[in-house]
Amino acid sequence: NQTIHSRLTVTFWGYLNRFTWIPPSYGWRQFWSVPTDSCDVYGGCGPYGYCDTNTSPICNCIRGFDPRNLQEWMLKVGSSGCVRRTQLSCGGDG
Repeated sequence: NQTIHSRLTVTFWGYLNRFTWIPPSYGWRQFWSVPTDSCDVYGGCGPYGYCDTNTSPICNCIRGFDPRNLQEWMLKVGSSGCVRRTQLSCGGDG
């Protein structure tokens, strides 16, 4: 029998996994998973953040912004993103 049974799952974090049924063991085995790079996860560093695998932690803030939750970033969870260092002043005649 040349039939191959597979199933695809998507995790909460956006990973797509392909599992293949292995008849002798009567179980599912992970065949592949994407993304393979931490920076491939959409929005992984949150608003105003960007990912760079050459830095530690991999999440960084664009210029003029700081991590919203520094403790999370040190734990390599940057999804809370960044906040502006100084608030915009949009009042007046300007």
